[in-house]
Amino acid sequence: MARKNESYIHCFEWPKRKSISFDLISVDLSKINDMILSFNQEEGLALNDQVMVFQLELLFRLVLACICGFIIGYERKARYKPAGVKTHTIVALASALMMIVSKYGFGDVMDYDAARVAAQVVSGVSFLGAGIIIKKNQNVEGLTTAALIWGMAGIGLAVGAGMYVVALGATALYLIVSWLIRHVEHRQTQNHASYRLTITSMDCLKKLLSEEGHLVSYSVEKSEAQRIAVRVMLVFANNPQKDAWESGILANEDIISFEQLL
Repeated sequence: MARKNESYIHCFEWPKRKSISFDLISVDLSKINDMILSFNQEEGLALNDQVMVFQLELLFRLVLACICGFIIGYERKARYKPAGVKTHTIVALASALMMIVSKYGFGDVMDYDAARVAAQVVSGVSFLGAGIIIKKNQNVEGLTTAALIWGMAGIGLAVGAGMYVVALGATALYLIVSWLIRHVEHRQTQNHASYRLTITSMDCLKKLLSEEGHLVSYSVEKSEAQRIAVRVMLVFANNPQKDAWESGILANEDIISFEQLL
């Protein structure tokens, strides 16, 4: 009987050792839980830092869009064009902002088209450019400015999408192309001249045009009794021919006023 009792007691002590091992395991799990909580807090702080850095990057895109718009607008304003610094800067800033909203503003929606808002910018700015175009008599003005406003929106969209090199490259390309075109046009138009004349009759104008120079275009801006405002553009073979034509205008009594346009 004694052996049986001893074996029974020995068998009964085994679960106690097992419970001690479970206590040790529970202590380890609590430490692991604390480590997980601290890790989640660190991850949360790191995530907040990443969000802040991303927001600053988006703000940098807006600033860069303003810089591109300011550069192009200043170049236009320096040449006394209708749309200047304010217009180009606002168009670039607004288009960049709309691109950012289109690309990142609907992240909580599972299925959305990120290009939809950006596409509306292109069509919306087209209406803005259409308002700049003016048809005055037979002349159309503002086409270049309208095209540039449309292109400025494209630069703003590129900045908003994070394509910094493309946006800066497009700005630099415009400045280079604009300078080259002005240089070429200046050489081509050295013998071109535009005038605004106030004459008494169209017969006087026909007589002047038959004497010197080659007529490129003309338009009647205003016609009243004995006063006709005419704008003409002529091409001369050389500067002496141009001077002779202008001297003939000054000596003509049928010419009420004479003005050379830039």
